[in-house]
Amino acid sequence: MDKKPKLLSTTSKFLERFCKPSIVEGIIGDLEEAFYENKDQKGLFRAKVIHLFQVIGFLSTEI
Repeated sequence: MDKKPKLLSTTSKFLERFCKPSIVEGIIGDLEEAFYENKDQKGLFRAKVIHLFQVIGFLSTEI
């Protein structure tokens, strides 16, 4: 199994800091699943960009 990309680790820690503990694990799991799907379909760079926008979008609705 491949090592988890540093971006996913960083955004996971960021979300854990700012989101409710009751929902953060589900959100992280969904975002990681979307990242790997985008990586397979669109490539690593685009997957990273999309992931960042998804994290920002989620935080804007959560805060």
